[in-house]
Amino acid sequence: MNILELRKKKEKYSQKKLKIAKKTANFLKFIPWIKVIGITGALAMHNSDKDDDIDFLIITQRDRLWLTRLLIVFFLEILGKRRRPNDKKIKDKICLNMFLDEFTLSLSKTKRNLFTAHEIVQMSPIYNKDNTYERFLRANLWVKKYLPNSLKDTSEVARSDSSEVEGSCILNLLENLAYQFQSKYMKSKITSERISPHFAFFHPKDRSREILVKYKHAQSETFQSR
Repeated sequence: MNILELRKKKEKYSQKKLKIAKKTANFLKFIPWIKVIGITGALAMHNSDKDDDIDFLIITQRDRLWLTRLLIVFFLEILGKRRRPNDKKIKDKICLNMFLDEFTLSLSKTKRNLFTAHEIVQMSPIYNKDNTYERFLRANLWVKKYLPNSLKDTSEVARSDSSEVEGSCILNLLENLAYQFQSKYMKSKITSERISPHFAFFHPKDRSREILVKYKHAQSETFQSR
């Protein structure tokens, strides 16, 4: 199979997965605290293989991340679409690999590397509320250090308007309980994952180290060739 044929096949697989992703997003967007649902990974580049999963990045209203995640996991379990950490058959399942709330739109310095820059730049938003996607990009202009001139023109991104959900003491209490419950459940299972009240990074197969090693090697070769 030549490169052109392979590219067409991957595009075909990607289109099928995009339909699944958008259908899932249309269901999840009724959770009032979701601000952005973005596709990341191979599918964002229309480069999926037949048996690939579908990577989602979720941005939520501030202080509603863990309630939102609990509801998303519940709904995806009902739909039979959630990818679990130890799943061997992952075809067309939703991998919830990154959650942020509005408090952490700007990623911490420990996450600022080529791998994360790629994830941000390549992300394709399929649901965007209150221009949160645009604010996310503006909060992470550091990606230009790794990928100059790579940010998309955010003025063309569609906006989905929705009324803001007011905070309350009860919801704040439920959010705290949701965080405590989920973090306790994950404690014995966590490997390279990182969680806090305002973010959660899950990568069943974390390739960030591999990508960074390749990037540094390429930099070294470029420097030596000068």
